[in-house]
Order: sequence, then C-alpha cells, then structure tokens
Amino acid sequence: ALLQSLENHPKMPFGLCGKLFLLKNEIQTNKLTEFGFAHGDFTPWNIFANNQNLFIYDWEAAQDLMPKGFDAFHFIIQQSIMVEKHPWNLIEQSLTRILVDENHLFDSKKEMHRYLKLYLLLQTVNGMLVMLKLNLLLKLHIEIQIIKKV
Repeated sequence: ALLQSLENHPKMPFGLCGKLFLLKNEIQTNKLTEFGFAHGDFTPWNIFANNQNLFIYDWEAAQDLMPKGFDAFHFIIQQSIMVEKHPWNLIEQSLTRILVDENHLFDSKKEMHRYLKLYLLLQTVNGMLVMLKLNLLLKLHIEIQIIKKV
C-alpha cells in the first residue's frame, strides 16, 4: 500500500517505483525473516572509538523490528559509497566477504542477498518518505509566510 501511494507522487523519480515493486516481488515472503533492533544510521561518522570504548551517536533513526544485518549493510555501504567511492560490484564483494565469509552473519550469499534486498527497499522507501515530509514542511512554511505577509 505504501509503494502504491508513492507511485503517483510527482516527486517520485521516474522508474523508481517500478524498480521498488520488482525488488519487493523478489523477496521470498514464505521464508522465516529475522528482525531485531537497529541503530538505523550506523556509519563511521556516527561512532567514536578510543582505547576499549565505542561511543555511538545519532540515535534518531533507531528502530526495533528491522531486518537482520540492517546496521551492517548500512555501515559497509555508506563507507564504501561516501568515503571509498567504490562502485556497486566492489561493494557487493565487500558485503559477501565481511558478512558471509568472515563474520558469518549470513549462512550463504543467497541469504545475504535476501536481507540486502530488504535493506535496500526499506532505505529507499524511508528516504522517499523523508523527502516528502520535508517538501510538505517547506510548503507549509511558505504558506505560513504568505499568510503572515497578508
């Protein structure tokens, strides 16, 4: 229902909703899906480490019932895009190496891809919702300013 409400919105980039529907349909809903708490914006710039302490900041995006691996995906993807400027094929290799081969968060590459699709779907839809809220707030602010001037 949420994707359908975004589909006809004028701010929705052309073709994005179709890709989101494809992504949604690729996710196997008949499989057990693990959910848990996530920071929501776990990135290198939202943490500080010294000696044996780790400090984590910016908890406003934290939520429970987030798909397994959400914070791990976010950390690796954001670091790879924003800092290292890696293309998607290198990011995907890093995700597999770190989350499947080294840390065994996922039992297989197939399982990791299923949760990655959930992550990408949630991130994109949440990003669109934030943009729509900001546009609405801006519109309300402009209308309030016009009313004040009248």
